[in-house]
Amino acid sequence: YVTKEVKEKWVTKKSSNIEVYDGDETTYTVNGTQYIKRDYDNLIDRIFGLESIKTEAKDSKDAEQLKKIDWFNLVTTPLYFKKLDNKTQRALLIFAVDDYDISQIEMSEPLEHLMQENTFDDVKKQIKSEITSLKKKIETNNVKISTFQNDIDTLVCPKCGVSYKDAHQDVIDKKVNGFEKENKSLLKQQTLQESLLAETELVEKEYLVRLDEKVRDVFQEVAFISIIDENMNPTLQIEFKDQVGHWVNMENGINTGDGILRLALFMVYLKMIMLIPQSIIFFDSLETLDETNFRELISMQEQVLGTQVKNKLKTLSKYNIQEGL
Repeated sequence: YVTKEVKEKWVTKKSSNIEVYDGDETTYTVNGTQYIKRDYDNLIDRIFGLESIKTEAKDSKDAEQLKKIDWFNLVTTPLYFKKLDNKTQRALLIFAVDDYDISQIEMSEPLEHLMQENTFDDVKKQIKSEITSLKKKIETNNVKISTFQNDIDTLVCPKCGVSYKDAHQDVIDKKVNGFEKENKSLLKQQTLQESLLAETELVEKEYLVRLDEKVRDVFQEVAFISIIDENMNPTLQIEFKDQVGHWVNMENGINTGDGILRLALFMVYLKMIMLIPQSIIFFDSLETLDETNFRELISMQEQVLGTQVKNKLKTLSKYNIQEGL
């Protein structure tokens, strides 16, 4: 029996008999024993089998994105997944099915080297920054050439009495040629970086296609999940089958009772893939969860996951899933 109780804290200050509000106080209790928050969180992680998954998440390449997840809510509240932002949902699915190995995609050696320690976003930012830097250097050199030539036109050689330009054309040409030669090299580097950026975007599109196929293959039994590339800003689309077998968009169809049960089934399946114990599921948006709802979810589990679900899953009861069917 686990509780987290929040109460207002009222205190009586010195030299006064009047109680004043002093913030909220949270009490954490497990089976009648009170715990401090840190110990309570650790105990909850053990009860719900979250210790190993949290450790894996910290070591994941999407660790920063996964830090946004309240894992307790994820495994106990089906609708919590829907409330996550699109990037976090996507990071969670990739974390669950393992990322697609980009080394399987053909790419140039420079890009392969960059992708060893970086994400696509990191690489694109790095390349764009380099292109901007090169453009600024070229622009600076052009200003230097223009300024130098303007200054030369106004100078007169003190020894010979003629314009400096006429007396020292060879020196002037050498200096200008130096700037132009440097600009030519910079422009070549800029062209290479622009080609590398274009290649990065093509490889990223190919990666998203293959990742999309991998995620869809894993979840095709319970949901149709697609990672959509919209102008190199991948979004996530999730659909569930309705009672007549039609695909229904998650946002449009999940608010019905049947939709919530299907989202619950998806979460059961997600936890199986991530090897998280089924433990407890709370339905925070259903006014009542009667025996019909229980039986419907169990029926959906058996239809989608097969009759072996009886050996793999736990039976849904009023507010929890208990051992055995």
